[in-house]
Amino acid sequence: SGQNKRRTEITGNKFTNCQNMQSTSGVLSLFDYNNISYHHEMIISNNSFIDNRGKWTGCIYLDCNNSETVFQFYDNQFINSENYHEQFDGKGTDATMYLYVYPFYSIDSDIRNAESVVRSIFRGSSSNAAKDSVFYQTYLYGEFYDNGYIKLPEISNVRTTYLIISIVIGVMILAVLAIILIGVGIYLKGIKPDKTVLWSLGE
Repeated sequence: SGQNKRRTEITGNKFTNCQNMQSTSGVLSLFDYNNISYHHEMIISNNSFIDNRGKWTGCIYLDCNNSETVFQFYDNQFINSENYHEQFDGKGTDATMYLYVYPFYSIDSDIRNAESVVRSIFRGSSSNAAKDSVFYQTYLYGEFYDNGYIKLPEISNVRTTYLIISIVIGVMILAVLAIILIGVGIYLKGIKPDKTVLWSLGE
C-alpha cells in the first residue's frame, strides 16, 4: 500500500570538516530497523564529502535489517575521509555498511557476490583514499554471510575519463561542422551567379 512506501534522498550537498569521535560516522548515520517491511528507497547522490572524520567511518554509516530497502549511493565524491576504529586499519574511511537482511535488492540479486552488489550501489562515486574505503558486512537468514572491502575509483582517474570523453565529443562536433561547411561550399560553387545582378550591385 502507499503508506508502506518511503523515499529518502540526499543530493547536491557539500559536507566539509564534519567530525564526531563518539558517533559511528562523521556525517551520515543511517538506520533502518522497522519491524514491518516496507519499500524504502534511499538515495545519496551527487554530494561532496571533504575532510570528514568519524569513529567507524568518515562519511556514511549504514545499518539495515529491512529487506525491502533499495540503496543508491551514486556519483558522490569522497576526499580525505578518516576513521579511528582500530578494526579497520585505515580502511572503510568513506562508508561502512551492515546489512542484516540479504539479498537486499530483490530475490533476483546474486547472493554469491556481495561485492558486485555493493559496487553497483556506489556506481559513479570516486575517492582519493589510498586504501579500500568502503566496508560491507552482510547476513543471510540471520546468519553471517560475507564481508569485505571495495576501493572506489580514484578521483583523478574519473576526471581523466571525463576529459577524454569531452575531447572526443569536441572532435566529433568539429568534424561534423567541417563536413557541413564543405558541403555548403560545394553547393555554392555549383551555383552560377547572375552577371546582371552582380553588375547592378557593383554600381
